[in-house]
Amino acid sequence: MNHPRHRPTLPVLVALVPTLFAIGCGTLVINQPRGPDIEYMGRAEFRDYSEQVFRHGNRVQTEFMLRLPDLELEQPRAFRRLSRAEAAMQRACEPLNAAVAAHLDGSEFGFFRRLRLPLDVTDCERKTLRAEALLDALAPDPAMP
Repeated sequence: MNHPRHRPTLPVLVALVPTLFAIGCGTLVINQPRGPDIEYMGRAEFRDYSEQVFRHGNRVQTEFMLRLPDLELEQPRAFRRLSRAEAAMQRACEPLNAAVAAHLDGSEFGFFRRLRLPLDVTDCERKTLRAEALLDALAPDPAMP
């Protein structure tokens, strides 16, 4: 008999098994959001990739802070869409931000959270790219010609 509370565990385990194997081998399997390709990265490469995603997310977040307030009254529908995209990006990037904060202050970042990090970083990049594209489409940067 299937118990509904056990169903979410299977997808998580299926997603984590390749990561567990890869971490044991010193290579991480990354499903790149910029294309259908799967990329294999060493730990140093993954650290660089994570930093790049983190910095890109911060730049996009700054752009949201600069461009979004003007839209609330001028274009309320665009404002709502962008607010949802920004919130989705923030939720997706929270694990990466937490990992960076833990690294900077020397605190422990849990074992299972570390295992999920390759999935979380690619999700963060995916949501950041979507939010950035929507921001550029609905609220173009006035400084750009």
